[in-house]
Amino acid sequence: MRLDMTALIREAQPSDAREVGELLTELGYRVNALEAAERLARGNETVFVTDTERRLVGLLSTWSQLPIWRARPEARVTAMVVRSETRRQESAPRSWSVPFSGREMPAARASS
Repeated sequence: MRLDMTALIREAQPSDAREVGELLTELGYRVNALEAAERLARGNETVFVTDTERRLVGLLSTWSQLPIWRARPEARVTAMVVRSETRRQESAPRSWSVPFSGREMPAARASS
């Protein structure tokens, strides 16, 4: 069965804490909603989520820095996970290809 899915990639919000915790748990880090909320509030990483309007199905977090030897910021991926039940669906997002310039990133559509 093919499920039609429109996915929006956006920066995680405090209201996403429960589902962010679920996604991090799937990645192997047991994180409850309160812990996820506290970690999102730190602000030292940029956390993007894939939102299908029904639920969050993916998470990508980046840590950015501006080293003295670079003219532009660089970013490192610190976590990436897709919810297990959506990994093999034809309609699951296949691309995280979005423009990135430091911490500022407009919401972008995932390709499906």
